[in-house]
Formats: sequence, structure tokens, C-alpha cells
Amino acid sequence: MYGTSGVLNLAGRTSSRYGKLGSQELERIILDKIRNSRTLLGPRPGVDFGIYSGGAGKIIATTDPLSCHRPLGLDFAARFGFHIVMTDFMASANVPDYMTVTLTLPTDFSNDSLEEYWDAFTREAEKWSVDIVTGHTGRYPSSSLPLIGSLTMIGTEKTAIPDFRRTRSEDQIYVMGIPGIQAAVVMASYGIGGDPESAEIRNLMEMKEEMIPSYRTKNIIDFHNQTNSVLFIHDVTEGGMVNASNELSSLVGMDIHLAGNMLNSSPLVCSYLEKFGINPLETTGEGCILVGIMKEFSEEFEKFMSGKGIRVSRAGYFSANKGGNVFLDGQMWEPIDGDPYWGAIKK
Repeated sequence: MYGTSGVLNLAGRTSSRYGKLGSQELERIILDKIRNSRTLLGPRPGVDFGIYSGGAGKIIATTDPLSCHRPLGLDFAARFGFHIVMTDFMASANVPDYMTVTLTLPTDFSNDSLEEYWDAFTREAEKWSVDIVTGHTGRYPSSSLPLIGSLTMIGTEKTAIPDFRRTRSEDQIYVMGIPGIQAAVVMASYGIGGDPESAEIRNLMEMKEEMIPSYRTKNIIDFHNQTNSVLFIHDVTEGGMVNASNELSSLVGMDIHLAGNMLNSSPLVCSYLEKFGINPLETTGEGCILVGIMKEFSEEFEKFMSGKGIRVSRAGYFSANKGGNVFLDGQMWEPIDGDPYWGAIKK
């Protein structure tokens, strides 16, 4: 367990060797070498899914590592792992039809633990009607938690896929969920920087359901079905709000202006992370999503979500400037390399 003094330098020790590659590395090493002929939307920063031109229509796919954070409890850890990938798929405004699951288990991951994890995972798959069509399971000496394998979800287009290319000046950006929520809750579950019985840690653990945004996202899909006004849905993961918004500005090729007091921050999450020098806007926040809405539908979107009991915050807008930069309270907000969260949980 860490004392506070042991992790104050986490932000300074952030390494691009942990977590996702930065956008420039990804472009140079990986993306520039891909040659697709039938893919309508291939891998790129800021887009959480791909689109393949199938004979019967558009096929949507997404993939990600599958996680198992044991301190969250194996039941919740399995559900959370499922929904990390589900969230990426639902950014297409659709729900997957089937998936493939690869489990690369650590050698000390017992059959009892595997059964508990898998029971919860398959219940969640059944709840969302996502069939498991193939997979692979094995134990390997190089495997270690919190990563337990990989998960790929696939489905067909049933709802019009949001098209970020339709974005115009003054179209609105909304935040749903809490920035930094994943980093705070997961770090707290490992007992980092505090007594597990303290009010702070217990209150953070009570927020863990906030890391699963699929039910909120399903309401975005329902609104899009009625209005065709959603421009993008993008989850706020590694690099936090700063990297997610910079990915979107680069993708659209327009400047984004955000108001710091409208980013839906949680005082509890902020105070906990800031003890370790971690800015909650610069770290992973699975459960938090950015939504682009055409300006003429913004009030209707807010009323729709309010009627569903879902809080949304109008955080900013796109400007006419084609610079592709992000401004937070008028100051340019540069993307960061890496995420201090990984340095915390892998210590």
C-alpha cells in the first residue's frame, strides 16, 4: 500500500510505455502501414470503432483489452471489463450482436476465481443479448492482472452511425459522467493512499457504478434514433478529458472551446487524485463520455435526458476556426503523453 508521499510524483513519472500509444506514435508506427480496400472507417485516434463494408450492409467492430481489477470484486470487475468494450461499440449508436473473447490468465488465477468472473461476464452478455461465438482460454507465465485477455464486439448497423464530418461551427459538446472517475475508484480499490475503511475510500467505492455508462449511452442512441442529431459519442479514457477533446478537435479539424466549470467534475474525485499530483481532467475516466449534438437540437437533447433522469452538462462548442485546437477557459489545452493512472496501479 502507498503512503501519500510515495505517490506524489506519479504524474511526473508518467511513461508512454504504459497504456495506449500517443497519437503521433500510433500514426507513424501502426496506422500509416495499414492498407484497407473495403473498410469504410478504419482505426484512427478519436474513433472508438471501425466500419467494414459488408455485402448485406455496414459491419461495425471494436476491440480492447479485457480487464479484471480484483479489488473491485470479481463480479463487478467482469461487468466493468465487458462494458469498457461495449462503450466503444455504442459510440457507433448501435449495440453489438456478437463477440469473441480471449482469456489469457495468470498462472495463479484459480478455477474458482475464473468461474466467478465468467459467471458474471456471461450474465452481462445475456442481459445485453450479445452472443459469444468463439474464443480462447489459457494460462500463461507472462500474463498478469489487471489485464486478463481481449474482447472484440461486432454487429450490424441498425441505427444511423453518427458522422463527425457533419460538425459545424457552434455545434455543442456535452459531458455525461465524471472525469477521472475510473482512476479514482480503481486506485482507491487497491488501497492507494488511504485506509480502505476511511470515509474517503468507502465513498469512492460507492461510486463504482458510475464507471459503467452503457445505460446512459443507450438513451443517447434512442435520442439519435428520433432526431439524427448526434455527431459523435466518445469515451474519456487514457489521457482523460484533455486527450479526448484534442482527439475530437483533430478529427473534425475545428477548434473546441470548453468551460472548466461545466466539465461535471466531482469534488471527491478531484481531492483524492490531486493528493497524488494527478489532474482528474488528464487521467482515465471510463464512465465519462463526450457527446456532440447539432446546435439546433441542444435544448431538445437536454430535455430528453432530463426526462430520463440523466444529468448532462453543456461543456463547450466547436468554433469556425479550422485550427483543430482545444481551449479550456480561453487557454490552449495541449494533449499529454501517457497516463499517471498506469504508474499507480502497476507499482
